[in-house]
Amino acid sequence: MRTFLLSTVAVVVTAAALSNVSRPAHAEVADTAAIVQLMVRTIQGFTQVSNYLKGQVSALQQTTDASNVANFAVQKDLRGVVVRDEHVATPSACEALDNGQAIAVAAGQSWIVSNSISRVSDPRGEAAPNMPAYVGQANAQAANTAIHLGRYCGEGEAQDGMCTLGSRPNWDQRASTMLGALAYGDTPEDLTAANDYVTNLIQPVPPRALRTDEVRSLAGQDKQAWRRRYNAMISLARTAMNDIVAARTNTVTLTPAQREQQRAQGMTQTAKGSWMLAAELEVNRYVSGRAWARDLQRMPPAARQIEQIKLDAFRAYIDWQQFKASQTQTALLSAILADRAEAPFGRPQQALLGLATMPVPTTR
Repeated sequence: MRTFLLSTVAVVVTAAALSNVSRPAHAEVADTAAIVQLMVRTIQGFTQVSNYLKGQVSALQQTTDASNVANFAVQKDLRGVVVRDEHVATPSACEALDNGQAIAVAAGQSWIVSNSISRVSDPRGEAAPNMPAYVGQANAQAANTAIHLGRYCGEGEAQDGMCTLGSRPNWDQRASTMLGALAYGDTPEDLTAANDYVTNLIQPVPPRALRTDEVRSLAGQDKQAWRRRYNAMISLARTAMNDIVAARTNTVTLTPAQREQQRAQGMTQTAKGSWMLAAELEVNRYVSGRAWARDLQRMPPAARQIEQIKLDAFRAYIDWQQFKASQTQTALLSAILADRAEAPFGRPQQALLGLATMPVPTTR
């Protein structure tokens, strides 16, 4: 720009000189000085404007840089808040974790209960020593009758004067005793009633034991072989039922969320619950729980994805329990198939029928 101004001034000076050829010398000198002075002032003016423009551009750059830095800080803080909100555990996530732990503990405890029942029911069915059938089948029958009349006296039996009508009439014969509730009551009598129902369902009167010389004979050993097979099948059937009873036995302390779900469903709130109850409360919490549905609407995308993963994990847990149940079903079906395959030969029936007769003692 400076070069352009100088060229412009030079042109003006030349034009002035040519137009004033006939003017005096002192007038020409004055005009030239004025023109030079104009040129200098013009250059100074343009220089000042240029400085203003450079200052304005520099100020604009500084303002933009400061705005970018401030905006970066704001965006960084905003992103941090979003990440925090998406990954902070929600109340629903904490409740699901507590409920899941309660379900896992109840499952483990129910397995212990089932084994405990089997440790009593198996020796009873085997007619082991100190069991009623060890003395004889009639003794086993008398023991079964005494339990029924003492605990579950029915109206007809009470009218006949055989026993006194109790609070649980015929509970040892009704399926609702075992399946009518998600959890048995806090009193041990409810669990005992469910166990007695299974006893009447599977094996009310065990066959007598083979004793002394009878078990030493060849015929007695053949009976004993088929008796062992019979014991194995009864134990399998009884174990499957024991698992059902154990799943409804109160074995775990319910969480506050589970007790709240009980209240929402109109159930009586209890401090303890069974594996079946804890699992159903969790399923119902996802199906009809208002608090979970409300929280789900407010959750950020990441929290919803976490909820979906938890639901997938719960489904996997249910599938795993179904797989274990299918193993028991397979064992039961295999036992039924084996029994039907041998039924035409009549060997198991003939051997077991012999256990219904009194043994003949050997005189020494």
